[in-house]
This record gives sequence, C-alpha cells and structure tokens, in this order.
Amino acid sequence: MVAVVLYAIVPAVRSAAHGVRSVNADSIEAGVVSGCTKRQLFSRVQLPLALSIRVITALAGKRDLGQEVTSP
Repeated sequence: MVAVVLYAIVPAVRSAAHGVRSVNADSIEAGVVSGCTKRQLFSRVQLPLALSIRVITALAGKRDLGQEVTSP
C-alpha cells in the first residue's frame, strides 16, 4: 500500500511544483505589494493557484503524466 501511495503521489507533486513555478508574475507582484513575506507568498498565493490549476486540469480531462495513476 505504501508503494502504491508513493507511486501515485509523484505526478501530483510534480505538477504542483510546475504550477508553483509558473504562477503569473502579476499575482506574485500583487502579493509582494500587499506585504507578504516569502512564506506567506508561497502559502497564500503560489500554492493555492498551483493547486487550483491542478484541479481544473483534472476536471477538464487533460492527459498528462499522472492521469492513469491519479484517475479512477
């Protein structure tokens, strides 16, 4: 069971990391202007945007590396 979970979590982490790196510069700038620290910028701006894109991608049915693993 542990091996299955570890195998299934890799594509989700990979796509979340890619999502964090590709957050719109305007969103990051808005967080910086609002006075966010680096930790707040990550937890309140970048991570929620990256995860929301992951959910939208799953709902739209886009085929990616982890679809066979994470989809029922």
